Amino acid sequence: ERGQEVAKKRSDRETSEGAVLAKVSADGKSAAIVSLNCETDFVAKNDDFVKLTGEILDVALAEKPADLDALKKLSLGDISIEDKVSEQIGVIGEKIELSYYEMAEAEGLYAYIHPG
Repeated sequence: ERGQEVAKKRSDRETSEGAVLAKVSADGKSAAIVSLNCETDFVAKNDDFVKLTGEILDVALAEKPADLDALKKLSLGDISIEDKVSEQIGVIGEKIELSYYEMAEAEGLYAYIHPG
């Protein structure tokens, strides 16, 4: 697969850019945050990249996986999140990593991402 080939070639690259999104459930009792990283700010600001981050976040909030590895194994459409990220590496041509996930459960949660 092209994504895996590109990932191997770019494995030593740093992924210091990306999208960090957070979302709270409708009842305000669960919240999730995910970080999808890439090499350049050009990709990080791309609508499709941000959309993919949002789709991963929606899966995380709905399924409440125990940790990052469990999140990567969940389905996004007809393939795993891990495979979807790999697929996007082939499309975009940059190293992409799903690097962070956290779930919180409490009364009255709010999501805030500081810009910049």
